[in-house]
Amino acid sequence: MISAKSRASSATAAKIKAGGAQSRPQYQTGDIMHYGYIGLGNLGAACAGCLRRAGFAVTVYDLNPSLAAPLVASGAVLARSAEELAASVDHVITCLPSPAVSERVLRNILPHMKAGSTWV
Repeated sequence: MISAKSRASSATAAKIKAGGAQSRPQYQTGDIMHYGYIGLGNLGAACAGCLRRAGFAVTVYDLNPSLAAPLVASGAVLARSAEELAASVDHVITCLPSPAVSERVLRNILPHMKAGSTWV
C-alpha cells in the first residue's frame, strides 16, 4: 500500500522532471534563512558561495577580509567581527583550521548569538 505522502512526493518529483514545478523552493523576503559563515578558506568560501547561489542571505567573516571579496560581490554581507556576525544571523557555520581555533571562536560568539539560533 502506498501512502498519500508517497503519492504526493512521487507526483511532485514527476512534475519537477517534466518542468512543471519549481525544483527550488521560492522564498518570500521575510522567510529567507540568514546564515553566517566564519572561516573562508578553500572549503568555507565554497560552501558559503553555495548558500548564496541557492538564494540564502549570507553574512561572512574571516580574519583575512580579502577572502570575502568574491562572496561580497555575489551579495553576501561582510561582518566586522565574528561577534557581529553571530548577533545578526539565524545560523552560524564555522569552517576553521583546528579544534582549538573552533573552540576559541565558539567561546567568543556564543554570548552574542540570538535566542533560537544554531551553530554548526
